[in-house]
Amino acid sequence: MIEWPLVVSLCFGAIVVLALFQILRQSRRYRSLSLRRGASQPASLPPVTVIVPARNERHNIESCLRRLTKQNYPAEKLRIIAVDDGSTDGTAGLIRSVAADTSGRVELIEAPALPPGWAGKPQACWLGARAATSEWLCFIDADTFAEPMLLRTAITTARRAGIDMASLSPFQEFGGFFASLVVPLGFAALAATQTSKDISVAGQFILIRTDCYFRVGGHAAHPSSVCEDLELARAVRKAGYASAVFRGDRLIRARMYRNATAVWEGFAKNLADMYGGTARTLAIVTLVLFVGWGAVLLPAHVIFMLMQGRNPLALLEAAIALPAALAVFSLQIALARYLRLSILYALLPPLSATAAAAMAVNSVSCKLLGRVSWKGRVYRP
Repeated sequence: MIEWPLVVSLCFGAIVVLALFQILRQSRRYRSLSLRRGASQPASLPPVTVIVPARNERHNIESCLRRLTKQNYPAEKLRIIAVDDGSTDGTAGLIRSVAADTSGRVELIEAPALPPGWAGKPQACWLGARAATSEWLCFIDADTFAEPMLLRTAITTARRAGIDMASLSPFQEFGGFFASLVVPLGFAALAATQTSKDISVAGQFILIRTDCYFRVGGHAAHPSSVCEDLELARAVRKAGYASAVFRGDRLIRARMYRNATAVWEGFAKNLADMYGGTARTLAIVTLVLFVGWGAVLLPAHVIFMLMQGRNPLALLEAAIALPAALAVFSLQIALARYLRLSILYALLPPLSATAAAAMAVNSVSCKLLGRVSWKGRVYRP
């Protein structure tokens, strides 16, 4: 007779071990940038143009741009272009204000109405890139906040490593219960399921050689994409250029989502692409649900069986399920501490997994229907 609780515990334990191994392996792949050591001298730094695409970013744009103007980088080699993507909340006015206060160090480009077949962010990035004349381009999201050594360190590292495209993973800040509940789990699931063949990119900060950018077609190569960073990274790798993702939590921080609606829309837009397509996304979310609920239900079942004293295999089930469940909670606690969240979020894996599953299913539905809503626009990629 098959002991299904034991089989389930064995599957649960195996998935947890494999996931933890993969997360550890992925974490070692990321290289950490230093804030102070190894930065090039000002005279040897190349010209760079920072491009900030912005749509309805009145909460972030002013702080983002002012921090960029305070970079420890030669002013004559640094150009900052903010591209307003048809904002309706006064973002363009705030950009003009920063430009006036900083003696024109920030330039404003107002994007025209979207041409047929274009999404907003690819057009904004393309307009900024076409206006640049520098050796390097740096695309930075408006919801990011840079430390003074960001550009100098990133460019130095990319040049010394012979990298044509470097992206930095910022320290993520979360606003609200929903974002704090599901976004960390989303990052953990991505790290646990990525392979060496998968394309990795952190789209909130992309540094790329100008000649590389235009040779692969830039953002114009995939104008309708709502995952423009992923498409650019794919094009760079396909063309044989060198790329890498770095850990940039000491250099740049970001706050992607301020409320549950933004989280829901943001994940609907790109989750299925991030996880490698609809079928793979559904497979991953099934595992997430199994692990999230298993971390609570399996220990409860084990404790119940041990109290009843009826199943001689209960001890074996306990030896498998309890350490695996402890590992799940430990990972959640470690994530919460790293992201400076309340430990309480680590104690809700079933709720986190269920919410993440709902968002994944919604993202898959949007992809299959070919309809995505983002910041007041509806795209049909």
